[in-house]
This record gives sequence, C-alpha cells and structure tokens, in this order.
Amino acid sequence: MLVSTPRLNLRPIRLSDKESLFAYRSDAEANKYQGAVPKSINDAGQFIKNTARTPNIAGTWFQLAIIEKESQEMIGDLGINFHKENYFRVSLGYTVAKQKQGKGFATEALRHVIDHVFREMGKNEILVHIDPENRASIRVAEKLGFTDTQNEIVTEMHGQSFTDRIYCLTKSDWLSV
Repeated sequence: MLVSTPRLNLRPIRLSDKESLFAYRSDAEANKYQGAVPKSINDAGQFIKNTARTPNIAGTWFQLAIIEKESQEMIGDLGINFHKENYFRVSLGYTVAKQKQGKGFATEALRHVIDHVFREMGKNEILVHIDPENRASIRVAEKLGFTDTQNEIVTEMHGQSFTDRIYCLTKSDWLSV
C-alpha cells in the first residue's frame, strides 16, 4: 500500500524507521494522548515488528510511515486497524512529530488514506478513537467529516486506562461530499 499526496509519501513502515519513530513518539508531552510512547529505540522497533506486513488482515494493525517529500524525513505514522468482528470497518490512528503539527500534514495524509480505504479496499466505515481533551485531533477528524458517536471506549495499554470518544465516518458520507 503506497499513497502519495501533494506534500507526502505514505509507505509501509520498516524496521529501519525505528530511530525516526522513536524521535517523535518518545516525547511524552507531545504524545500525551497516545497509548504507545516508546521508552527506547528497542521499544520503537518492537512496535514496528508487531504491525502487520500486509494490509487488510482482520485483527491486525498496518502502519504507514508519513514521509515529507520536501525533506524526505519521516514526520509521522498512520495506522489502520482491520477489525476482526466486522470486515467492512477499520479504525485509524495517527501521530505527527511535534514540530510538524499544525501544518495540515495529518489532514492531508488522512484524506488520502480514507479515500483509499473506501474506494480501493471496499470498507464502509472508519472509526477514530480520540481522547476528549485532544482538541487538535478532534478538529482534524471533524474537518474530514467524522462525527462524534457520543460513545466512549476504555482501552488498557501498558498498565494504563484510556477513555476515548469514538468518531465515525461512513463511505456514503465520504462519497457524497
């Protein structure tokens, strides 16, 4: 799965990306709403190893590296969770380096991945789980047409509990815009 946008290339994440991933994901303050904040480069490598090598396998996360075309630097990552219980539903998660936030990179990457998921992969529904305090991520989701389902999900990760709101975008809503 390769996606190209005006300013970005998105490609499957590689183990050789672990230093880049660690550089922006290890900043606990910038990633305070993330469940996966690596404490070492080895943690970043393990995170990459635990992602699927092939997209569209039920019950897996497939991770894309977000590469800025101008600098050729990895500035973030975007994960697609292929739901086990519903083949036609995926969840997305995204992280952009602190110094690149607020420049529209997340919106640009998501817009193209959403289009690919609906048009090429035949999915009908995309969910994002967002911490209610993460106003920037909520703005990105709403700008792309996601709506707040008013439902919450509690996730346990690394001994911590996270309560997120679930936002939803359907294929029919996306294609009608």
